[in-house]
Amino acid sequence: MILNKEIILQNEIKTNIVNIIRVIDEAEYKKVYCVIEFNGIEKFITLWEGVEYDAIGQWTDDDVKNRLNEIF
Repeated sequence: MILNKEIILQNEIKTNIVNIIRVIDEAEYKKVYCVIEFNGIEKFITLWEGVEYDAIGQWTDDDVKNRLNEIF
């Protein structure tokens, strides 16, 4: 899955494409996070946890993309 959006991180790294490597849903911890890759760097990003995890319910790929747009 690819998110195509201009992202600037730490004012040093700029990219238009973020590859979403995988999304992990840890129900027992009420947490969803993903592994993204940009410019050869992999990073873990928490998407929802706790109350937000309960509110999102059954998330979709579009929910993941929208959440990453909110974060970045």
